[in-house]
Amino acid sequence: MTADTSPPLEFSPALKTSDLQALLAQRYPGDRYALFFDVPDDVGMHARRRCDAVAVGCWNSVGNLVDGFELKVSRSDWLRELKQVDKADPFLERCDRWWLVTASPAIAKLEEIPASWGWMAATKAGLRIQKPAPKLRDPLDTVPRLFLIAILRKFRDGLLNSPEVRLVIERMTAERDAEIERRVEIVTRNANYEGKRALEKVASFEKDTGCDLDDWRMRARLKVAKALVDLDHDDGLNGVARAFEAQQRTLENLLECVKLARLELGRKIEPPAPKEPT
Repeated sequence: MTADTSPPLEFSPALKTSDLQALLAQRYPGDRYALFFDVPDDVGMHARRRCDAVAVGCWNSVGNLVDGFELKVSRSDWLRELKQVDKADPFLERCDRWWLVTASPAIAKLEEIPASWGWMAATKAGLRIQKPAPKLRDPLDTVPRLFLIAILRKFRDGLLNSPEVRLVIERMTAERDAEIERRVEIVTRNANYEGKRALEKVASFEKDTGCDLDDWRMRARLKVAKALVDLDHDDGLNGVARAFEAQQRTLENLLECVKLARLELGRKIEPPAPKEPT
């Protein structure tokens, strides 16, 4: 990036850190850069400092550079930073360029910017370069492994908060909710239909039998009806009839046996004929 040569624009009114982050996102769009906020210089217990933002160029056309940013929204905040300007040293060792980004050009003065830093200020037209950032490393130098891991962790942590992923989640949630509503509607419709049929059957039964199902005596009557129905199942009534017929035949045979026995007994107990006188 080179310094802007167009006339200075009136700078924007007081901005918040989130506003500066939005301006960075405009200058480093997602189709060409990977932009992360609040990135540590290392991982785990080795982390000593955090920088406000890091942008990684994803294409040769933008240089494949790693840019780091310190965001300031007030003059007093910048002056405090100047007293401990070495806090940025771990990132100067890891980034290809290092930038101060201020909410307006009035927050810093050109002579205050360290030689190894660049400076961008917010204006109504967006971020304007006040001082180009020098190259800090050879383009062929590799990014320190643990710093790269720290960036990847920020990518993982911020993935679900990205607008693209949120849109996918919202779409999938809407589709799931629509499917649930469709299934609930089907179940409710079927339940209403079955309930209506049950009520119709009850009404028809009460009309045909003249019985009110709310009558407490109906329980005993229904038990009798169920017993009759059970008899009718599996040839029940026919089976009872056959049992009675078998009993009848048995009794008839027994009666015949009694009759025969009486006849035999009658013959054996007949009195002897009287003897003729001599």
